[in-house]
Amino acid sequence: FSTFASISEEEKEIEGLSVFPNPINNGLLTVMFTNYKADLETRLIVRDVFGRVIKTIEVASKTTRFNIDDLILGVYLITIETEEGSVTNKFIKK
Repeated sequence: FSTFASISEEEKEIEGLSVFPNPINNGLLTVMFTNYKADLETRLIVRDVFGRVIKTIEVASKTTRFNIDDLILGVYLITIETEEGSVTNKFIKK
């Protein structure tokens, strides 16, 4: 599992995807995607550890905030998808 975490950290730095605060209890989660391009359709997808889609949000800027109060405790994956590809990171609700 630690190998996966270090690969995820590497991808986060390379692809410019940051998620904070992480871990988070409640409130607004901030997702920063520094490679955002206004001319590309960009979606943020939150999945549980089983791959089920929990939320889909249209991204309109480098920074997106959304409320996670309705999520149960656990680990979630956040994927940013564009026409050029995707990048995934994780966050923990505790």
